[in-house]
Amino acid sequence: MHEIFYTSLMAENQRRIQHLEGAIQRLEEKNENLARKSRTLRQEEITEEIEVILLSVEGNGYAWH
Repeated sequence: MHEIFYTSLMAENQRRIQHLEGAIQRLEEKNENLARKSRTLRQEEITEEIEVILLSVEGNGYAWH
């Protein structure tokens, strides 16, 4: 009886470990996606800032050579 209980407990623990590993993997993937989106948004912000600077320079009569 002790062996059956122990085997069952180990099987249940293994399923829990697999579930937690899957959850960790999904969280890591979501973290990577969010980091990628953050970098993309920051690049867009920088591009917009550069455009504003260039428009400001052009509006003040400066010309790029």
